[in-house]
Amino acid sequence: MKLSIRKKIFLTMFIVSIIPVSLLTYFATKNQYTTLDNQIVKSGENSIEYMHDKTETMLKEYSEKFYELEVDQEFKDDILAWCSDGEDFDYTTQWRMITVLRYWMNINWEINSIEIHNIVNGQVLDVKRTGAHLYDQGRGYDVWGDRDESLQTNTAFSSDGDEMLIMHQMNRFETRTPLVVIVIRAKYSAFESLLEDMKTDAREAVFLFNDKDEMIATALDHPQTQLTNQIQELFKDIKARPNESNVFEKDGIYIFGRSVSKDKLYVIRAIPEDIVRAATTQTLRTGIMFGVLGLAVASIMSFILSLIISKPIVALANTMQGLVVDDYSKQEDIKREDEIGLLQNSLHYMMERNQELINREYKSKLEMHKAQINALQAQINPHFLYNTLQVIGGMTLKNKTKDIYAMTIALSDIMRYSLSFSSEMVRLKEELRYLESYILIQNQRFENRIHVNVDIEDEFKNYKIPKLILQPIIENSFEHGLKNRAGDWRIDVTCQEANDNDILIVIGDNGSGIEEDKLQELKSVLENSDSVWDSKEHIGLKNINKRIKLIYGEDYGIRISSEIAKGTIVEILVKEVLD
Repeated sequence: MKLSIRKKIFLTMFIVSIIPVSLLTYFATKNQYTTLDNQIVKSGENSIEYMHDKTETMLKEYSEKFYELEVDQEFKDDILAWCSDGEDFDYTTQWRMITVLRYWMNINWEINSIEIHNIVNGQVLDVKRTGAHLYDQGRGYDVWGDRDESLQTNTAFSSDGDEMLIMHQMNRFETRTPLVVIVIRAKYSAFESLLEDMKTDAREAVFLFNDKDEMIATALDHPQTQLTNQIQELFKDIKARPNESNVFEKDGIYIFGRSVSKDKLYVIRAIPEDIVRAATTQTLRTGIMFGVLGLAVASIMSFILSLIISKPIVALANTMQGLVVDDYSKQEDIKREDEIGLLQNSLHYMMERNQELINREYKSKLEMHKAQINALQAQINPHFLYNTLQVIGGMTLKNKTKDIYAMTIALSDIMRYSLSFSSEMVRLKEELRYLESYILIQNQRFENRIHVNVDIEDEFKNYKIPKLILQPIIENSFEHGLKNRAGDWRIDVTCQEANDNDILIVIGDNGSGIEEDKLQELKSVLENSDSVWDSKEHIGLKNINKRIKLIYGEDYGIRISSEIAKGTIVEILVKEVLD
């Protein structure tokens, strides 16, 4: 049975529309599920190793504190005197011990109090920041007394309400007879913050167990009783697995476990499988929506085209073949193999060429635009890295090991943030977090003279702005406005609504200001947006100005005002972008 042109067009467009959409939806969903699954496993493995190292470092710090007491001969002698029968615990001895413990508390804000429980006579010396007390039968000794004899006594962890207990048993050297138990009561929030660093999604959870298989700390964005109960029930199975197989999936949960310092602590990260399913479900829904829309459009267009296209096709074919075909008076005599075939081939070639040219031109401009933004963003990094490495080098010569570690972590966060080109736009609160790490490094460089006051309402912090636009301006203040100024350096960062759909970020300093001729020269340089590629001066400011104009247009960018001996104000005008 022969089909009319109208029916053939309808069926062809229908089939061509439904098959690619269906296949694309299927393979996109399957590929995304596999990709997310692999990403979750890889991310989980990396984060559990990171958490292991962080927890190991924390545990080592407390172990070293206990070791310092063990080798402090005066402190050990005071303990022996206190634990000896018939010896009075005089005020001088107490004060020496209290002084040592308070020194610990003063250098570690996480510590609320330190208790020493005398196993021999049952007395407890409780040292707080506000005072110290000696009384009988303290709280911490009962917690320690429940420990099995097979467990180690060097460093042990437990929890008590909103406090974490870090405990250590001190013995008589000659006989290994237990003398006292030292209990550090630390803030629970410090451990919770440590666990929060592992999470990448609000639905995830991180747990910390001690060597008695007790859950002593968790990181949950909201109550997840069922998930917590599942982890507690599975913990023995998790702990029994060797470290090389510390990743597995059970009961719809991806579980990542890692022991710390020979099972003194155990860290577990739990990721519900719903995170993967939710992402693939969204892809499937989107595919179905576009599929239905495509079918509806194809059906309507096929019906319309089948009515109106057949006559113009024949007329157009007659025009194109006019020199060859002489008689076109009867439309019904025209065969599809002749006219429509030629028309389809001609139109197909023309459309293909047009699309190729358009795509080539569009992609070329798009790649050029992206390359400009990435190159401008990358200009900042070498200059800042050079200054930071100089500071770290100076600290190395002075053997400031702990400061070097903090500087290295801050530099790592900064480089990870600034060298990521996955997105040109970030939320203002992310830019402010990056600024905190930057200020930490610069305070080491400028001897803690920098005071940055950020006064921005929460509603503005969720707006998106171009990445890396605050740090170069503040760096410019250090190098030009504040460097030669005595005393403390103050920088104020505020944000306010400007015109409709615009926000104004204002950065002001109390530096020496800019002379009028230099200020006018700087304004002139900023107005010439093309100079950013070849200029060797004011790289940071021109970089920001160029990027803002590339993104929002010529009406946006940087404005600068300054007064000698009073300071400089830099205003950044951008659009309000929430998503």
